[in-house]
Amino acid sequence: MLDPISLLFALFAGAAAGAAGIFPFAHPNSIVIAFNSFFANPLQAGVFFASLGAVHLVFSCFPAVFFGLPSAAQGVSVLPAHSLALRGRGLEALHAMLYAIFGGLLIALAFAPAFFFFASFSYPFFEQFTLPALLVAVALFFFSEKNLRKIAAGAGVFLLSGIFGFIILSFSFIADPLLPLLTGLFGLPLLLLSFSASPPPVQLPSAQVSVSNSHVATGVLLGAASTFVPAVSPAVVSSAAFLFIGESSPLNFLALSTAVSASKAVFDVESVFSIGKARSGVAAAVSQALGGFSDPWIVLLAVGAAGFTALSVALFFARPIALRFSSLPHKKVSLLVLAAAIIGIFASGGALGLAIAVVACLIGLVPPLAGLRHAYLTGALLLPTLLYYSGASHYLLSFIRGG
Repeated sequence: MLDPISLLFALFAGAAAGAAGIFPFAHPNSIVIAFNSFFANPLQAGVFFASLGAVHLVFSCFPAVFFGLPSAAQGVSVLPAHSLALRGRGLEALHAMLYAIFGGLLIALAFAPAFFFFASFSYPFFEQFTLPALLVAVALFFFSEKNLRKIAAGAGVFLLSGIFGFIILSFSFIADPLLPLLTGLFGLPLLLLSFSASPPPVQLPSAQVSVSNSHVATGVLLGAASTFVPAVSPAVVSSAAFLFIGESSPLNFLALSTAVSASKAVFDVESVFSIGKARSGVAAAVSQALGGFSDPWIVLLAVGAAGFTALSVALFFARPIALRFSSLPHKKVSLLVLAAAIIGIFASGGALGLAIAVVACLIGLVPPLAGLRHAYLTGALLLPTLLYYSGASHYLLSFIRGG
């Protein structure tokens, strides 16, 4: 066991590295790789990576709200988040996300001991329900659309984005295909359309967060369940939720989807110890660092300490950042962020990454230009997941490869 000073140093170092989440495209996996050999001691390394993931989640809320740029954990959350900012409610959206992170971390940490024992014997049970649950969610969403023309057009967008997502996620074009895929579908269209939009209004002060605690609790439950199932990331869970509540109740969707990501910051790390599976890059780094270490509680304590500290800092700066947003030169900032997006995607995936983002952007422009729900774009994540769990992806890949 290390002395407390060494563990505190690892905690603060991880928090400092995770604060890079405030910069668009500072992906946590890239930061993990950069600091992979920073600590020789396994427990120090585990604390470092766990705190890095929690703090990155908190600070990545800022670019999601004010610039519409998604991280891997947020995915479709940027659509209602940035839309609220463009209506002067960016501070409200940011507070809702930070509130959900607080609630998600608090509930997940409180139930961590119960999850640890429950997961060890219930792991095989949850996977069998993934396919029917997603099928029902997609079917109900299409039935909720009243206009037959929009159903047909939306189905086309769902299938188009789904086929593209399946190809991109199934073949190893680049190491991290989610970055250009999500940015192209949900981030770049917002940026391009913003050039012809009116400047964002003055952000209204947010006196209180009017989100449903039941949505936060549901997000925690979904986050816990998703760690039992491979190929179901926070983006997939949020996509399924977005089919129903994303556009009708943006704050509650933000609360649910952000709580999913916050709870997964806890449960993904804990699943390394309870079921021996790493469901994220940060969890994989913790697993690799700790090896056969079997006590998760110090690492989970680091997640909580780093996450709650980052929340305090983010809340302190939320108001001045939000108020500053409306006074920025609108088109110049959009151009700068677009340039940063292109550079970030190229640095991560090279020319192929840029090509993926461009095609995804063309698909992502269809719903706003055609007057369709943005939720149809979630086919990029939902269709590959449905194919995976139905077993059809194996046959499709064999057919594509000529085998």
